[in-house]
Amino acid sequence: MTTSKTSKKTAGRDHAAARKGGTAKAALPLAWEAVEYVPRKRWWWYAAVAWIVVTSALLLVGSGEWIVAAVVLMIGITLFVIYLAPATVWSYELRGPRLLVSGRGHQFEIDLEEFRGHIIETMPTRSREIDIIVLIPRKRLGRATDVYLPFEENVAVEVREAISRAVPVVSRDQLALQSLIAKAARGLRIG
Repeated sequence: MTTSKTSKKTAGRDHAAARKGGTAKAALPLAWEAVEYVPRKRWWWYAAVAWIVVTSALLLVGSGEWIVAAVVLMIGITLFVIYLAPATVWSYELRGPRLLVSGRGHQFEIDLEEFRGHIIETMPTRSREIDIIVLIPRKRLGRATDVYLPFEENVAVEVREAISRAVPVVSRDQLALQSLIAKAARGLRIG
């Protein structure tokens, strides 16, 4: 793949303007890595869940409900596996209206044109806050998609600006109003 000197100079000016605090377009493709948000619990939470699961299973075995006791134990083990799993490092590459995502040995592509807007969530952790862009689908029953932002503030700002150009920012009030209108339309059987 060949690039001209002009495009390299433009990309260099964009990065220089961004460093100086100017608002320049982020050069595409834009690539970054981010750590997935995994809720972490304190030790007493694990102890309480283990006590509840084991006690429930023993009571169920004592009453002869072997299958239900096995299900309770599987649910308890699943909770421990989910909450003790290490956080995944996701690699993102934004190329125009497409976002390539890879992590956990998987690679997939997100078409940003399938989303009507996005909001930015901040998830608190023990050490720092993690910013997440939540992409809101156009379809009513579509699945929202999380895009994790990097810890480096200047890269995070570039990513926010680039995604905002492809998918507009939606306020929570707009989402609540649209949800209320959709419910009323379904209730009146007009939508």
